[in-house]
Amino acid sequence: MFLFSIYRPYYIVELAVSSSSILLCTLPLLFGIFYWKKGGPLTAATTLLCGAATAIVTRAFGVSLSSVYTFFVSFALFFSVSALEKPAQWPQ
Repeated sequence: MFLFSIYRPYYIVELAVSSSSILLCTLPLLFGIFYWKKGGPLTAATTLLCGAATAIVTRAFGVSLSSVYTFFVSFALFFSVSALEKPAQWPQ
């Protein structure tokens, strides 16, 4: 542990930031579960896939504030796709 703390691998910090940026695209879905009753499976899949792709591309190109871009792209996709998709009908 002592040698590990002396070495200070910087890639661990990069991995932590990248993973939190990718997890940020799940926030619109959590918002949608409790407050937004529109949308369905297509909204969820589009938000997750495009949000994660945005996070990966912005981190790969070294864009500053990549998490902010991921946040805005995920929410914009969530609201736009949910406005176009019919709400899911749950069995009663």
